[in-house]
Amino acid sequence: MRALLLAVLLSLAGIGTVKANRDSIGVKEINNKWFIVHEVDKGTGLYTVAKRYGVSMQAILDNNPEAASGLRTGQLLLIPFNKN
Repeated sequence: MRALLLAVLLSLAGIGTVKANRDSIGVKEINNKWFIVHEVDKGTGLYTVAKRYGVSMQAILDNNPEAASGLRTGQLLLIPFNKN
């Protein structure tokens, strides 16, 4: 009974993790700079994305000039990060 309960709890914890990380779809190197590729979810704004990754909104705009006119669901953003 305990094993079954533990398995259910671990499964539920895994479901939450997948949902939380589904908008980060990979990393990409461009001109010796590294970026997280982020897919915008419905209702997500630039501030939220910047806060999630600990970067400034300006850093996102510098690498994604099209985002200045607003974000749209499914849009891919390049989020700069230091690989080291």
